[in-house]
Amino acid sequence: MIGFDEQKKIFQLIGNLCERKIECLVVGGSAMLFYNFKSATKDVDLIFQTEGDRKHIEKILLGLKFMKSVEESSKEDRFLPSRFERDEFIFDLFAGGIFRFKISPGIKERITEKVEFKNLIISVVSPEDIILLKSVTDRKGDRLDAASIIERINVKWDLIIQECLWQSENSYRPFGIHLFDFFEDLEDNFKVSVPKDVRKKITQIMEKQLQKFTK
Repeated sequence: MIGFDEQKKIFQLIGNLCERKIECLVVGGSAMLFYNFKSATKDVDLIFQTEGDRKHIEKILLGLKFMKSVEESSKEDRFLPSRFERDEFIFDLFAGGIFRFKISPGIKERITEKVEFKNLIISVVSPEDIILLKSVTDRKGDRLDAASIIERINVKWDLIIQECLWQSENSYRPFGIHLFDFFEDLEDNFKVSVPKDVRKKITQIMEKQLQKFTK
């Protein structure tokens, strides 16, 4: 497991080795560390703007004796990670998006903090976007994290709805169906309370998408 201080130290080391300015989004458990939502995470998830930026960081990690793991590809998922491991550190590096989820203009606008580690600039996504990005996996740990965030903050549900619509129109078309299932799972199995009006709006989006895909 990786704590906040350990994460900052490795970011600083990478930033010192970067040959140019590179900005990336920190998501998942790594972003939760910045909010003090958890004390440690098992991996560091970074999303780069371009494949070139990702390759530059990959080269640095290899120079730091990280080993690259071979990940299985999926036709359904466009944005797959390259994984690097060394001792307790695991890096999952993405470019442009994460699995079926594209990085939208809205996510960039909602960045809450930018931290410069010399040439590595870390942009921390909003809590709402951490929740949304957690929804693209089937892992129990990600659902527990999403449930923990919802319990601890006053979620801006309108942003969740807006991003759901954007993803449905610009990235993963049945995202509304996917998000409906995600929140249903959180309510049924993780005792999360989603406001009724929010559930109603997501249900409406889901039903419209079901009609579209079953015609």
